[in-house]
Amino acid sequence: MSANDFVFDASVKHQIFVQRYAGGQVKDLLKYLTELVRDVEVKLARAESLSQAQKLSTELRDIRELIDDALRKISSGVLSNIGDFAEYEAEFAVKTISLAATVEATLPQSELLRALVTTRPMVLHSGKATQELTIDSAVRTFSQRKSAELLRVIQTGFINGDPVSVLAKRVKDVSKRQASQAESLVRTSIQHISGEARKETHIANNDILQGEEWVAVLDDRTTIGCAALDGNIFNFGEGPTTPRHWRCRSTRVPVLQEKFRVPGLEGTRASKGSDFTGQISAKRTYSGWLRDQSEAFQVTVLGAERQKLFKAGGLSLDKFTDDVGVQYTLDELRLLEPVAFERAGI
Repeated sequence: MSANDFVFDASVKHQIFVQRYAGGQVKDLLKYLTELVRDVEVKLARAESLSQAQKLSTELRDIRELIDDALRKISSGVLSNIGDFAEYEAEFAVKTISLAATVEATLPQSELLRALVTTRPMVLHSGKATQELTIDSAVRTFSQRKSAELLRVIQTGFINGDPVSVLAKRVKDVSKRQASQAESLVRTSIQHISGEARKETHIANNDILQGEEWVAVLDDRTTIGCAALDGNIFNFGEGPTTPRHWRCRSTRVPVLQEKFRVPGLEGTRASKGSDFTGQISAKRTYSGWLRDQSEAFQVTVLGAERQKLFKAGGLSLDKFTDDVGVQYTLDELRLLEPVAFERAGI
């Protein structure tokens, strides 16, 4: 397992780069919303002094153009470098596999990788609901909806005769919410392209790989759905994809066939628990790692009742979800695992 530990280690550490890259993209793109709020405040101040309806209409048209321009820049910024990023991620996967394998890995065609932006949908879970959308459609929908939302706030304020100070505050409040939503869009889109580019690389090398292992981040921010999947190995094109949900940080890493593994390599994974932050064995799964954490930490991750089922009821994390990580309700769990409820006293 040493070669796979090495691939595991390299892939998990690379996730830090992916998250930092996404953070840089967020910082660059959100400046357009900051500039938009400032420019709209100037226009609102001018509009307040206008007495003629025709001039007020002109100011509203100018504000609409400001909003559309800012959101257009955010949308084009999300898509502008993502093809290059897909190729970079595939190259990283090839280098990692080649270092751990006794043969050279194959790089997918550039055209295939760049097409992922518009053709490969994200499959995002929220509770029991599933949302499928491509990055291209997600970006266009975001731009259209947020433009309409900001304009609606301003138009309603004009109709009600609200002072500029009130309108400006509403615009700022809406833009703050939109900034958070834009960050989710950027981070999730980049995670999606990273995962899909590496998946295509893994498929191109399925003659030396046996599948992909699901890897969740070992901290208290990871969802139960992602944590329950940690350590599972899936065939190519099967099982849940990353990202599983908005702002998901999980990844799928390649697993080498035993006969192609280079001996003597080592690997670890990072953890941020209740008593220790640092590197631990790459073989540890989230479920086993969580059992070593404090009760308070377990409650933070699972909630009070599920923590009792986990600790006193003897349920492992995979029992809390279905095969694709969708979390069961407590009522569903009671039907599936009645003995665990008795043991936990709930």
